[in-house]
Amino acid sequence: MSSQVIELKELKPAIIQIRMQDRANKNTFSDELAQGLIDAFQMINNQVQYKVVILTGYDSYFSSGGTQEALMAIFEGRAKFTDTDLYSLALNCPVPVISAMQGHGIGGGFVMGLFADFVSAGSFALQSFENRFLLFAICIRYYFRCSSKLEIS
Repeated sequence: MSSQVIELKELKPAIIQIRMQDRANKNTFSDELAQGLIDAFQMINNQVQYKVVILTGYDSYFSSGGTQEALMAIFEGRAKFTDTDLYSLALNCPVPVISAMQGHGIGGGFVMGLFADFVSAGSFALQSFENRFLLFAICIRYYFRCSSKLEIS
């Protein structure tokens, strides 16, 4: 599978890379990027040969979060950030997901990266969160979101 904004590439047998590359929108959650991510993870979920997924962006952009239109819709109450559930794609993937955050990880894009099983974030990705309280709040939300998915037997 390959689209203009999502590239799936088998790096080695059993290792697949999802590369977000919506250059026109700087990897914001445009409709095309969101649908491409959903399709990519759905395809991987239906395959048995893959043992690990690497999620990455392009150049200095991992993911810039919501589009201006989507953020305004959330602000105005016309939408919720969970309407398109991009955040749990990595969390619900049956194989481990490595989030290789090599560039800007802003807002929801940063949070999406945190939902992976393993996170590799360069210092540039972390510069988006100069307010440490905000980063702390997002990490706490991430923890509770993940722990709510665990089944207690």
